[in-house]
Formats: sequence, C-alpha cells, structure tokens
Amino acid sequence: MNEPLVYGCFQGVGLLQAPQMASLGFACALSTRMGGVTTGEAASMNLSFKRKDTEENVRENYRRLAAALGRPLESFCLSRQVHGIAVLEADAADARRSLAPGAVSREGDAWISNDSSLTLIRHHADCTPVYLADPEHRAMGLIHAGWKGTVQSITARTLQAMTQRYGSRPERMWALIGPAISACCFEIGPDVAQLLDEGFPGAGLVQRRGDSLYGDLKACNRLQLLQGGLPEAQVLTSTLCTACRNDLLYSHRREHGHTGIMASVMYLL
Repeated sequence: MNEPLVYGCFQGVGLLQAPQMASLGFACALSTRMGGVTTGEAASMNLSFKRKDTEENVRENYRRLAAALGRPLESFCLSRQVHGIAVLEADAADARRSLAPGAVSREGDAWISNDSSLTLIRHHADCTPVYLADPEHRAMGLIHAGWKGTVQSITARTLQAMTQRYGSRPERMWALIGPAISACCFEIGPDVAQLLDEGFPGAGLVQRRGDSLYGDLKACNRLQLLQGGLPEAQVLTSTLCTACRNDLLYSHRREHGHTGIMASVMYLL
C-alpha cells in the first residue's frame, strides 16, 4: 500500500498533505508535533485548549497553522468533539465562534460543507481522521472517528448526510483515511471487540495476539466507505500509526494522555 500523505515544512510548521486529493480540488492536511511554541509534555504544536498548555500558546499555534496553510484564521470551523455521531453542516457562524474567547461551539464529531470560504478542523491524538471529497458537487466531509463513533458508523452516517444534502454520489467520491492508532498498537477489551465483531461480522477487525485483542479502526472506517458505494481505488489509507510514530505525531494512548492534540484540516481549493 502506498502512503498517500507527504510530509512538508511550511513557514516552520510540519504538515502531512495529500497530493492526490489536492489534484481533485481538496486540501487535506494533518498537523504534526512540529512547528509550534508549546513547551513541556504537549510540545510543540498542540492545538487543544484542554491540554497542559497556555491559551496564549494554543492561539499562537493556530495562527502559525493558518499561516502555513495560507488560510484566514477566521475561516476555521471547530466544534466540541464528544465521540458521538452528530454530523454538522458548517456555516459562517461556526467560523466566527470557533476560536473566539469564551464562545461555545456546537457539539459534533463530523463536519460537512460545500462552502469554499470555510476551513474544516477536527482534533486527533489516535482517533481516525476521515476526509470525504465529492468533486462533482464540490462538497466535503471531515470526521473524527474514535472507537465509539466508529462502531456507531459515523463515517457511513456522514457519507449519507452528504448524499442527502448535496446529492453526492458515492461512486464518484474519494476518501482519505488519515494517520491513527493502528491494529499493531490499538489494544482493546472484550467489550469493544464484541462491538466490532457484531457490528461488522466476518470483517476480521479484531486480531488476537497471545492473550491480547487488537482492533483495526482504519479498516472499519474503510469498510463503511466501501459498503456505502465508494470504489476501492478511491479510498486512500495512510499507513502511519500515531502510536508507532509519536516522534512525529501525538498519541494519547502511548503517552498516557500526557501529550498534545493534532488537527485534521480540509477545505476546497
């Protein structure tokens, strides 16, 4: 499997970007640990106000991210992620409130939009980023898929929302599954293993190694896309594991929560 993401440094900020998605008219990026001002356990490009960091540092990191992308900071759309299944359509009000001091953002783990003025943002530190692109209708979706959202089919729900809202046709869409904790490192309990086996029977999403169980969330989200009608060749999957590559990426699991948060980014070119 070829790695669809390419690392580059832009104005000092390290980003992973997807050239093939860019050729379709969609910027798909993931921030890394590199290029921010945060010190300590969340160094250096932490993008969460909830981590062990100062508000001043986080806001400076966002300013740096915006400059590296060449996007207005005022276009960023954030929401409160709760490991749920709510799919939100982003609008200008989301951009206005997202980074405003004291503002309360909407609650939801997936964005959809066809507005080229908006920059969709999701936060990750092991959970799976899923980018959905509809070149035909110039529409996009960006998903934060933790195990709770994954077993409740948040990716399939977002695909359905784009079909209903924009007339998207899955057979003409593309998707990118970004870096996340992979089956090599994602140890799970019997309860999560049961949910994966029951929700996706026969898919082989649970691996047993010795007395331990491991789940494959990337494969689970990929399966939802294929079952939803996307051609296999149009679903790109990153080989990068956040827990294996915590030199480059934050991993909540590997670092026992003492780490920062990355941002997946998507917007129309």
